[in-house]
Amino acid sequence: LYEGNTTDAPGHDTQGTCGGGSDHQNILSLTPASAMRVMCEIEANDEDTVMYARSHCGVAVPAAQLACNDDADEGDISFQSRIRFSLNAAQTAYIFVDGFGRGFEGPYTVTCTGAAAPADGGDGGDDMPELPLPLPGG
Repeated sequence: LYEGNTTDAPGHDTQGTCGGGSDHQNILSLTPASAMRVMCEIEANDEDTVMYARSHCGVAVPAAQLACNDDADEGDISFQSRIRFSLNAAQTAYIFVDGFGRGFEGPYTVTCTGAAAPADGGDGGDDMPELPLPLPGG
């Protein structure tokens, strides 16, 4: 669980493949001790968010992107975002909190949960147990 605020946050002149590129962005980081599937979602007072994860903070090439979401596919959190991706042990993901268009300014909460990656290399499906993951700023 990470509580942040994009008010007066710098723009990083970057965006995900699904959108973003607003004037105010925050970057968080996540490094699990073991390989796992991760799901992160944002609560931002019904703002229209974009969230994307990259394997490298300063690299904006599509190959570095692990996941990107403008509006959660399930439709249960309106215009807010939910991403799912896999990480190897000790691999860092940089999670960008962004907004659609010119973005949003205000408070938000990002919650990430994880599950051990299946031994067969599959994605483990959508059944993610509640395993909270720490999110220090990136």
